[in-house]
Amino acid sequence: CGAGYNCVQGSCVSACMQTRCDPNATCSLMAGAPACACNRGYIAMGSGVAVTCLQDVACEDLGCDVNASCIVGANQVRTCACKTGYSGSGTSCAPVSCPAPAIENGTVTGGMTYNQMATYRCNTGYRQGTGSWTRTCGSNMQWSGTQPRCDAITCTPAPASPSNGTVSLSQGTMYGSVATYACNQGYRLQGGASRTCGDQGWSGSAPTCAATCGNGELDTGEQCDPTAPASSPWTCMPTTCELDNRK
Repeated sequence: CGAGYNCVQGSCVSACMQTRCDPNATCSLMAGAPACACNRGYIAMGSGVAVTCLQDVACEDLGCDVNASCIVGANQVRTCACKTGYSGSGTSCAPVSCPAPAIENGTVTGGMTYNQMATYRCNTGYRQGTGSWTRTCGSNMQWSGTQPRCDAITCTPAPASPSNGTVSLSQGTMYGSVATYACNQGYRLQGGASRTCGDQGWSGSAPTCAATCGNGELDTGEQCDPTAPASSPWTCMPTTCELDNRK
């Protein structure tokens, strides 16, 4: 028998008769040896007789997800592959997710999947500290930027007592604390009696304690002299000021 043929029971039989090819391939003699070649519409994986034939499907017929791409592999087989930031079979792709965002003493709004943003805010009584206050979920399933922090609002320094008076704080220098002012006997408050610790510090301005005239009132145009002797509680200017109800 010639090359590529075997003697079987006295007859020459093509070697292809004894070669098992892929169901979608056809055997032919190549240089006197059997070889399997994939039929039209199929792509060969392997060579010689060890060939596997895969159906060649056009990209438009693969049914790739809108978030997938049609790629051609080294073996020329077309497949669907999810794009960056998505995972799945290729015919179905879902965005990857980042860890649930959270912040102590604050809130977070927004999404947590690829390309979605998370926005951080601080609760009342806290202000923005370090970190990123808007972060984006990346394809690596990690948030952009750095974790933000909410710092407690304090009003420092604490208000000082006015001359000839006192100040008391309801909660020290913490947010919401109220500073209450009072004057010593013989003085009266000029300005607000209280101030509150808020986002921008202490509200208003510090009051003062002014001396009262002998009649208990600081009349228009009068000026009291706190250096007067104790025997005559106040000496007022001008002399028209009433002293102990006397002119």
